[in-house]
Amino acid sequence: MAKGIAPRRRFSQNFLTDVRVAQRIVSELTITPDDTVIEIGPGTGALTKWLAASPAKRIIAIDADERAIEHCSRQPWVTPRCMFIQADVRLVNLADLLSGEKAVLVGNLPYNITSELVFWILDNQEHLTRAVIMVQLEVARRLVAPEGSKEYGIQSVAVRQGAKPNLLFTVKPGSFFPAPSVQSAVVRFLLHPHPLPDSLIPGFREFVRAAFSMRRKLASNTLKHWLAIQNIKQDLQRDVIKEFRLSERRPETISPVEYIKIFCRLVGVSLNT
Repeated sequence: MAKGIAPRRRFSQNFLTDVRVAQRIVSELTITPDDTVIEIGPGTGALTKWLAASPAKRIIAIDADERAIEHCSRQPWVTPRCMFIQADVRLVNLADLLSGEKAVLVGNLPYNITSELVFWILDNQEHLTRAVIMVQLEVARRLVAPEGSKEYGIQSVAVRQGAKPNLLFTVKPGSFFPAPSVQSAVVRFLLHPHPLPDSLIPGFREFVRAAFSMRRKLASNTLKHWLAIQNIKQDLQRDVIKEFRLSERRPETISPVEYIKIFCRLVGVSLNT
């Protein structure tokens, strides 16, 4: 048990217990007195305690586990700047919660929904300026992977459309209770507007997912099914395949910027400027 809360498997809870790691994560947020901080999954309050000691204007901690909310809300370090919300953060409307403000985000993301939460962060980039998150090391490597590397894939491309990612440091299993079977890592996102309008982002992600559906194949082959179901004209397909040399390149050699350009050419839209 960690400070009065027994981890529950259904919440994929591995509570951070290393004080030095917690302090370092909070310091990487570079919190100012103007910042509102959103914390995903406060758990036992390992990060929340140091957020409360920061100069943040407001701290909003969101956890689906009512025990975590109850536990954190009665700690001696809680200040009037702290707000605790029991909710699945994926269902939280940040526009309503922040009332037009922008926030910074921090969290030890549950392993079982890490990908969903990463995309939730990216989808809320208009409400966030930066994020510092802890994830499995293998996920962190995918998030920051450059094109041409073995880790480069769907997440690598998606993240770079809405953020500049940076792997900050790794965290050993012994820093948690219970100790996970894998190493973790802390990643920072500097968020920025997506180059596509919101209405096209789901379609773009499906396009990238199709491109990476068979990594060993050439991009012109991996995209065949997507091109067919999108009813892309044959002459346009030929032009784009030739222009970007898709019949000579595998998906992992195409940069995030090129993926956007290819998608825009195929669906006939202009990039945001």
